[in-house]
Amino acid sequence: MGIRGTTGTGFRYTCESESFWSVPISPRSADDKLKGPFPTLLSAVNASIADPRILLDSVLLPDDGGIAIAQGIRDRCAQIVSDGSFQDEAPIGSSGTSGIHVHAGIATTDPCEAVNWVPGTAREQSAYRSELAGACGALAIVAIFVQFFEIEDGGVTLALDGESALKQCQGTWPLSVDQKSFDILQDIRARVASLPIKVSWKWVEGHQDDHACISTLDWWGRTNVCVDSLAKSYMWDCTEFRPTKKHKPQQLLFEKWALEIHGVKQSSVTRDDLYVTLFGTRTLEFWHKRDKVPLDPNAICWEESQLAIRRLPFGLHRWRGKFLTNCSGFALTLQTWQYQESSACPLCNLPEENRDHLLQCPDPRATEQFRKSFAPIPALLKKLETSPPLTDAIMDILRRFRFKATDYSSCFFYG
Repeated sequence: MGIRGTTGTGFRYTCESESFWSVPISPRSADDKLKGPFPTLLSAVNASIADPRILLDSVLLPDDGGIAIAQGIRDRCAQIVSDGSFQDEAPIGSSGTSGIHVHAGIATTDPCEAVNWVPGTAREQSAYRSELAGACGALAIVAIFVQFFEIEDGGVTLALDGESALKQCQGTWPLSVDQKSFDILQDIRARVASLPIKVSWKWVEGHQDDHACISTLDWWGRTNVCVDSLAKSYMWDCTEFRPTKKHKPQQLLFEKWALEIHGVKQSSVTRDDLYVTLFGTRTLEFWHKRDKVPLDPNAICWEESQLAIRRLPFGLHRWRGKFLTNCSGFALTLQTWQYQESSACPLCNLPEENRDHLLQCPDPRATEQFRKSFAPIPALLKKLETSPPLTDAIMDILRRFRFKATDYSSCFFYG
């Protein structure tokens, strides 16, 4: 794990045998290739495409070299529509792309057209993230026009069909590091703040062509259909036709800082991910040593255990937690708490009576009690409509645990 910042020398965090190091990112220098000057708009666009920190993979400029769009920005009538495409079962895993159209105005038919591949791991991809990537790429195009044509005042309207993405893009409240796609939102918010023009946001209903003829849609609806098709086409191009793209986390140009876990930049910072990274191995090893909990957490039936626990009465629920953690009246616990001098089992007189000993005590009286308690369980499971194979497995696990047979942790239920 490491924290990457725009300035400074980075941070090191050492956790027992693991050391996590952050690589500092230098601030933008005077020789930054994005600053120009550029002889043509195309050279300015190519410089941005070549920079992996900018979400632009391909840009098709209008025939007039962008003059009409630049004037549209100055006149505050430039219109932009972007849309994302998300494919959950792409050949390389969940993937996202975006399509963008920048128009000088509603009446124009020669837009600036762009596409991008959404950065991040496959696990981080979503329709929401694709929408944000489209908005981010659109603002990058606006920034190129503003810089190249030296625009000091004006405005654009940017339309999205994702309501959640739109709400976050146009918001002015502080972002939370644990919200999804925090990295792209950082870049979007900073881009809007850095532009000398006003950015207005608009919602447009998506997929209107599913229930209406495209010729009957308004300009916004028709353009949304176009960019949706553009994003889907680029998705096919990247994952099927020429599958050269890979999932690559990337720190964006205006992303002020980022977090890396094992060298992989995260799109957001969540407590669960941090805890698993810093303490996950230690925690699993501790509980495995103490309580025979499997080292592989996927071997534990978490959802099933949680559902079963919720069905218990509150008092039994509370007692169960104490019992499982050896905080009940076991002889060893009472000795540890200095309530008595001996930790011996009152039945078999073996030392250190704890939870496991209580359930596995070799005394004949304990064995007889187990048989009496064990006998009604199959009928109870049948009444609860438990499948016969599962009933057999439960009975086998209980039997093996009681008589200390072979390993039973392959089917582990835990609360």
